[in-house]
Amino acid sequence: MDPFAHTFMGASIAASGLRKYAPLATAALVLGANAPDIDIAVAFRGDYSGLAHRRGWTHGILAWLLLPFMVTGLLLAWDKLVRRRRNTGLDPARAGSLLMLSGIGVLSHPALDWLNNYGIRLLMPFDGRWFYGDALFIIDPWVWLALGGVTFMCWSRHRVSWLLWGILFLLSSRLILGSSLVPEISKVLWCTALLLLFICRARGGVITGATMPRIMVTLVVFYMSACALASHRMEIYLKGRLQEDGHGDIEQVMVAPTPANPFHNHVVAETKEQYLLGRWSWFSESPLQLEPASLPRNSGDKLFLAAAESIAVQRYLSWSRFPYAEIEQGVDGYRVRFLDARYALFNGGIAGPEVTLNRSLEIQSVENSR
Repeated sequence: MDPFAHTFMGASIAASGLRKYAPLATAALVLGANAPDIDIAVAFRGDYSGLAHRRGWTHGILAWLLLPFMVTGLLLAWDKLVRRRRNTGLDPARAGSLLMLSGIGVLSHPALDWLNNYGIRLLMPFDGRWFYGDALFIIDPWVWLALGGVTFMCWSRHRVSWLLWGILFLLSSRLILGSSLVPEISKVLWCTALLLLFICRARGGVITGATMPRIMVTLVVFYMSACALASHRMEIYLKGRLQEDGHGDIEQVMVAPTPANPFHNHVVAETKEQYLLGRWSWFSESPLQLEPASLPRNSGDKLFLAAAESIAVQRYLSWSRFPYAEIEQGVDGYRVRFLDARYALFNGGIAGPEVTLNRSLEIQSVENSR
């Protein structure tokens, strides 16, 4: 999930009662909830290093054990060098409490990241397999509203905080309202919910107890679990149905979430030769609508294999779930563009490198498509 979702989850857990458990409790939960994303630094290296290395080492089981100690050490240093120097009468932070709270925050991160179809390598560094929840889109406005709303009502006592929250909601609204992928009804609901939040706050609504945060965290967990269960059940159902309809031996099916609409999904079904694409609408008379054209699963093609010798392509393929290539023949050779069928219905989504081969299938150039 995105940094907003991770931050709101850590803050909401803190507001559910743990923020009073120990000094710096909220900081431990929020920092822990974001700590695995320190691997964002690899995204700036280029040549698809971000795809190859993100959600790996810092998101796997070894990091779950190490990152809480790092967060705890950072907070203990802050407590000693800054917090208690400013006010010598404050109680010192306790290492044991901070370690437990940081651990809760860190564990919340892979739990959220697993929910989307981007993937996460939960067993790193011992096993590089990707795991997919296929439950929520990587940005989910309903999670933002529920957990962000609770956080706003708990931590907006001063005018400066009101200004900062206003900027934050404006930035998030730009993402929601400016996307053609988000349904119009979802945009209306988003704006209405934000307006109600600010009206409640303006009339003195401040959350001081733990009851409302607990309710909202519980509802969000239920929402996430329901989406994950529904997606899993539909993948099993569609695998059998597509085989019965004569589409061949279906190796795997993905029922992926779409932005801001839990009742509409994108479908990818993998056979030995191709990827079938479609859409699933829960309340439609004909819920499954397959695209008329499929995508060739051409990973065994000699041009695909020749272009895959590139380091950039290997990095892309190490992340790709349903890889395929668009191949064009030119006067002097071939152009091979790598893609992932997960995003074929999103105007290509995260596209891979474009490799130029000569007639002898030697790599002449590699260009980033993104």
